[in-house]
Amino acid sequence: MILGWYVQNTAIGSIYGAAGSALALLIWAYYSAYIFLYGAKFVHIVAQAYGYPIVSDKETTFVHLRYDGEE
Repeated sequence: MILGWYVQNTAIGSIYGAAGSALALLIWAYYSAYIFLYGAKFVHIVAQAYGYPIVSDKETTFVHLRYDGEE
């Protein structure tokens, strides 16, 4: 909602218009990820408090990223 208002009410042609819009988009992405991860942590803590284990599905596979030179 705030991001939409900012994009509508700023002049993209101004000297900082495009950079300001990009910055607003980055800030929105940052806070969206923060809220998502905070919610995941909250669910994890509540599940531990009530004794409900969080387990993966049977079809889940875990990925190990290897870097050059790592075996």
